[in-house]
Amino acid sequence: MSSLTEGLNRILIWLDEHYTDIASSLSPGLSYGEITKKIGDLPFKLSREVYEIFQWRNGSNNSIFGGASLFSLNGSLTLYQDFKDYFLDSDIKAFPIFANEDSAEYYFAVCETLEELPIITIGFDEPEIIVKYTSLTNMILSIAEAYESKVFIHNERYGYIKIINPNLFQSIRYKYNPKNKVDLLYEKQLIIR
Repeated sequence: MSSLTEGLNRILIWLDEHYTDIASSLSPGLSYGEITKKIGDLPFKLSREVYEIFQWRNGSNNSIFGGASLFSLNGSLTLYQDFKDYFLDSDIKAFPIFANEDSAEYYFAVCETLEELPIITIGFDEPEIIVKYTSLTNMILSIAEAYESKVFIHNERYGYIKIINPNLFQSIRYKYNPKNKVDLLYEKQLIIR
């Protein structure tokens, strides 16, 4: 089992123990062939990590971390087209995976032939690109440890998982995604051109 799937399963176990309704809102995963057929003729190849997350589960109806939900593959393809049209002068080589609808923040996996494929965020309101994680695996491992460290809580009033200890979350995030490495990936401008 890969570190990514192990981290995803740790999140699922935690959700199943604490918020069964959120855990049960995750749709069953797709096969490799189903993913390949659905993505059709994207102008770039999806990374192994992107295939792996959609094989694990194909979206959620609820927030699974910090207000963000996992897109279905169809939802990701639709949002990719929206962003492609939104950034007309850009050659987007990134694929949306998660979204925080409340803050209009979208998490994209960079899909280029690079040694490391970072996770970036882009907001529709303020189209600034921010490198958040060095890889999808490191993102998921950060979130799994954050759950186990009680960094998140389910906000019953608004119906999503929110961060209750931002300093601890930042510390965990940098454990898996060293700040200097995240900054270096941003400086290399690997993202949207």
